Amino acid sequence: KMSLARCFVGVGTGLVIGLAFRGPKGREFAQGGITDTLGLMLTSAIFLLITNFFQVAFTLPGELQVFFRERLAGVNRVSTYYVAHVVQSFAFLLVWTLAFCLVTFPLALNGLTLRQLAVFFLTVTLSNIASTALGYVVAISTRNEAVALALVPPISLPMALFAGFLVELNTVPPFLAWLQHLSIVKYTLHALVLEAFAGQDIHCPPSLSHPGEGSDGGGLPGGARCVYPSTPSVLRRCSADQHTLEENLIMLAGLGIGLLLLGYLVLARQAMTVKVR
Repeated sequence: KMSLARCFVGVGTGLVIGLAFRGPKGREFAQGGITDTLGLMLTSAIFLLITNFFQVAFTLPGELQVFFRERLAGVNRVSTYYVAHVVQSFAFLLVWTLAFCLVTFPLALNGLTLRQLAVFFLTVTLSNIASTALGYVVAISTRNEAVALALVPPISLPMALFAGFLVELNTVPPFLAWLQHLSIVKYTLHALVLEAFAGQDIHCPPSLSHPGEGSDGGGLPGGARCVYPSTPSVLRRCSADQHTLEENLIMLAGLGIGLLLLGYLVLARQAMTVKVR
């Protein structure tokens, strides 16, 4: 039932996101649609983090109680249980990821190429693995459903906040700036944006004034201005010019592997404290 519910949520939400950001052909790379395209990527990145994180935080603590009872009886090994659970979760994750990508991005982006769809699928897959691994760490550390669920918002919010879209990363105080390097949302957003705008010829139409010229109307009638005069200006808007596409994908993969290993170490440490009665 949980798997069916996740499929419904993933496909249903992907459909809503895709239709909400869908515009006329070519609009996603026009001045009026660039912000919508950035919003599509940010919304997708946050949705993926929260959905996977919440699902693991909701289900795993209860399953761990069964595992520790079996552990007391000498039935289960930590490595066997953990690997089997991860493999089972990720097998379904691939199907859910494919369904989300096939629904969301073709709906929202006109003229989507096969390469773009493949890169989006790879990015979303790595993001889902990292966010699921984060859920493993939190759920195993707390072993309590209520506590794990309570930690979802305070952990997810900073990741969204320091993704580079809501706050300019170069203005963040140094004692908080390090949080951006742990943001799954940041690397997901940047990878999606870099691929979406790669090779796009973005320029200012003659009817729009350049930044600093004319009235600052924010794109409103009577005061229209060119907010994004080039592709680099779009990337700077969400700080996606800091790393290449490959570097963002490597960071996502690194976070996923690191969090999975950390989850295993925490589970192994807790299993050592279980005494056979």
